[in-house]
Amino acid sequence: MFRPARMCMIDCIFGKDDLDALTASLRRTGIVQIDYLSEKTLLEKQVGRGEPSADFEVSQKLFERVEKTLSPLSRFAKKRSALDSLLDVGEKICFTAKPKHSRELFEYAEKTLSKTEEEVKSLSTERETVLRENEALGKRMLQVLPVSSVILHPGDLKNSERLTTVLGYFRRDPKTQVEKTAVSFRKPLVFETFPNVGRFHPAVFCVLKEDEARLFSTLDAVGFTRVKEYFEASPKECLFILEEKIELNKRRAAEIDLRLGEISSSRRDRLLALREMLANEKQRSKILSNCGRTEKTVFMRLWTPKRSCGEITSLIVKTTFGACHIEVEWNPEDAPTLIENPKYLESFEMLTRLFSMPKYNQIDPTLIIAPTFVLFFGLMLTDFSYGLILALTSVYLHQKYSKISKSVRDLSVILFTCGLSAMLFGVLTGSYFGDLVGTYILGGKPQDIAVLMDPLYGNNSIILLAAVCATGFLHVFTGYLMGALDSIRRRNFRKAVTNYLSWYLFAAGLGVTTLSAGGIIPQSFYHAGIALTFISLALLYTGLGFMFLIDIVGVVGNSLSYARLLALGLTTAGIALATNLLANIALDIPYAGIPLAITVFIAGHLINLLMNTLGGFVHSLRLQYVEFFGTFYEGGGRQFKPFTYEKNYT
Repeated sequence: MFRPARMCMIDCIFGKDDLDALTASLRRTGIVQIDYLSEKTLLEKQVGRGEPSADFEVSQKLFERVEKTLSPLSRFAKKRSALDSLLDVGEKICFTAKPKHSRELFEYAEKTLSKTEEEVKSLSTERETVLRENEALGKRMLQVLPVSSVILHPGDLKNSERLTTVLGYFRRDPKTQVEKTAVSFRKPLVFETFPNVGRFHPAVFCVLKEDEARLFSTLDAVGFTRVKEYFEASPKECLFILEEKIELNKRRAAEIDLRLGEISSSRRDRLLALREMLANEKQRSKILSNCGRTEKTVFMRLWTPKRSCGEITSLIVKTTFGACHIEVEWNPEDAPTLIENPKYLESFEMLTRLFSMPKYNQIDPTLIIAPTFVLFFGLMLTDFSYGLILALTSVYLHQKYSKISKSVRDLSVILFTCGLSAMLFGVLTGSYFGDLVGTYILGGKPQDIAVLMDPLYGNNSIILLAAVCATGFLHVFTGYLMGALDSIRRRNFRKAVTNYLSWYLFAAGLGVTTLSAGGIIPQSFYHAGIALTFISLALLYTGLGFMFLIDIVGVVGNSLSYARLLALGLTTAGIALATNLLANIALDIPYAGIPLAITVFIAGHLINLLMNTLGGFVHSLRLQYVEFFGTFYEGGGRQFKPFTYEKNYT
């Protein structure tokens, strides 16, 4: 329970012809990690680096084809709810996989793709073409729209050998602008204005060819925008034609989307399952690159729990028909870490992994983290009603997502236990939506219904401050005990005494000296306490050097850091009390009092619940990761990753 699962290392050599059968058999067990061999190991064993099998390239190409086929269909997948997105939970499809071997899988993939790939590719290409065309038509419409009231024939707008015709629009009153143009130009000029289109005022100018450049500069100076579009009809007719084309393209795009949606609803699940099967096949066919090889043999290093070692070695012998060589190391040093705990603690392993995996020969702190994390959270939320809401929310999450996402399942279990803890401390402190029950329903005080004490009543907060600091002291010293046990298990007795157990001697010596000086225990213990203190300091100096002076200050600081438990607990109670007070004041407002009071009550308590739930999680983790882990935990282990199937859709 306090240690990761005991592992064994299996080195095996077998013929290349047995590779596919053996990897398939090992994968079905789901309890073996195929280790990636370092270059140093390859040199020691005098073997070369393995290469992916021929099936890898085939499965890779098929996988890419499935990906390209799925890409246009992804728009039609069922939209995730806000909660799904927040929890990062994807869809779960249960599809029975039929192929048993790689050849069968490739044939199945080709058959599945033949029904869908070309049609999806053709439709998506056509859709992209239609959308690009509509984008170009839209840009052309933006050019035509400002001059759409011009009813001249296209021939009238074309330049001739001696004349230049300019079509465009003003953004201001055209009369003033045209007058400015005529005055500035001082050359023969023919022009005509047309009805405005919104804020645009179309106009046409015609001049001799030799005056073209002068006209352009004059028009630019008065803010005239030239339209360089070629018109196959009048601008008004062109606009109508463009609108018709865009509408036709939209209809075609809608027809394509409808067909793609039909394909998605009928075949997307099958394609997702196929993609997963091909991903699994890619992983299997690439596994040889983890191993060593010679011309005719494969060298493979496996990790598995000790309890399964016999099963795995028997499986290797059976699959290779005895044509193999196996070496087992029962006490490896640098094994991958497989955390194993009782079922009721499994969800809390997430908190350990969130910081860092323990090394193989290190203590697994999950057994201590689980109860203390829940205890600290309850002390910080400290309200029965908030805890009940949290527990009910976790039940909902567990029922909805437990079969889809392991991380959400673990989170829901942690939330549920934290909710129960908050309910317990709510009963102990008489907090039910703050002082709602004690003050506003029963007409008394929360202290009257508290099983233990209301932290906001009298000097109770001082008592609770001493209690939480004492709790912190015990938590920190539990870490020293864990460190001592870990060192003893490694037979490093010197470190166990000087780095860890000496803190207990220091605390005992200091406590005896203080109690004796205060007259609480006989004076005869005073000198014994002094001696014990100096002995512990000598041991600490032996283990830590002069750094022990900093560590002494750190122990005091870490213990006082647990005062945050009381601070957040008082914050929860204080905000709840203020919310109830504001809601009660709102009740006295005529007409709008009741709805306003309900709004204030719900909003205030909801914000308080969310804010302090988040605060409770963050600060509980902080006390574990900084104060507790800082006394003994190193982390840095590599997680055991079994060679198994990915099963999200199959």
